[in-house]
Amino acid sequence: MSTVTMQGLPGGPAENFVKEYLAHLHKLVGNDKLVINTLTELAHVNKAHARTIVHLIERRIKEVEKERHLPHIYLIDSICKNHGEPYIELFERNIIPTFCHIFKYADEKIRASLYKLRSTWSTSNMFERKLTDLDRTINSNLDPAWPIRKSVPESVQQRGSGKILINPAKLKNVSIPKAVMNPGSNAEGRDALSPDKETERLKNEVLMKEKELLELKRKELELELATEKAKQKIREKTPTASTNSSSKSSGSSSKSSDSKSAPQHDNQK
Repeated sequence: MSTVTMQGLPGGPAENFVKEYLAHLHKLVGNDKLVINTLTELAHVNKAHARTIVHLIERRIKEVEKERHLPHIYLIDSICKNHGEPYIELFERNIIPTFCHIFKYADEKIRASLYKLRSTWSTSNMFERKLTDLDRTINSNLDPAWPIRKSVPESVQQRGSGKILINPAKLKNVSIPKAVMNPGSNAEGRDALSPDKETERLKNEVLMKEKELLELKRKELELELATEKAKQKIREKTPTASTNSSSKSSGSSSKSSDSKSAPQHDNQK
């Protein structure tokens, strides 16, 4: 493994941080949410070393096997969406060669995931100055079916909002244009929900699910109470029935004895 350049950083503490970050970075062997979150928060609390963090991640992408590329681009996405600047600007500098390196070695499934990821950047105020150039580069050099979308004017962008956004790997309902798999179609100008509206929609869905769960638990509790009441009534009725049976039996015996004694009285007369 090549040596990390430590230009502009102090001695001991900075080197210790690099070792710690690299140790966590080497654990990123799959789409592990815990590892990605840890690396994201380490980047947040160590913004003084932002340039080094960006360098470590970009270099790591070139070192790992192609099967491990996707989690690293998800890490870049997580850091930028959750913590904004200076990471958006720093990653933007090499986002085209970084993205194209991953795309070049990706299979069809990974390319579909990369398209979903690229789609979220259009509405997340990320890399807006490079996105159209990224599309053109992929379309010209790697995949003629890749759509070239118009960039959003910078005047309407609001970078680094600090909002927690959704991991693109979880966006199961994002549609993939046929052009990505089949040349000839065009997905330019695709409309999408803004990050705020998407987050609000997901929150509403979670609230609805929680209400449904509470309603199910309420009905389950009512059923248990009704069952217990029915059992209690049965237990209360059982001793009464036994007592009535005994009383009837005793009464029958008495009547039988009376009927037998009556003829004997007549004979004596």
